[in-house]
Amino acid sequence: MSDFPRTTVGGVSLSRMIIGTNWFLGFSHYSVAKDAFIKDHMNRKRMADIMEVFVRAGVDTVTPREAEECIDLSLSILERRYSRTELQETRSKASVRA
Repeated sequence: MSDFPRTTVGGVSLSRMIIGTNWFLGFSHYSVAKDAFIKDHMNRKRMADIMEVFVRAGVDTVTPREAEECIDLSLSILERRYSRTELQETRSKASVRA
């Protein structure tokens, strides 16, 4: 992982760039047709591939609209790079703050 700039909020280290999820969830903010295209086009593998690019660059902070789905996807991506113990600790801290 690169040394992407980070900050700390409430004792949690966050990357200073946040991964948005509108395109993962089908929100184009353009038209109903574009929303439908996104929903048809995006799948779990495509989302995972995109998130992996961010994580490899050191961006590991996500602001999801559908939190549980995005947390599960994020964890599956991060499992490629970290041990399960580290991920459980991170998820526990996030749950306490939610």
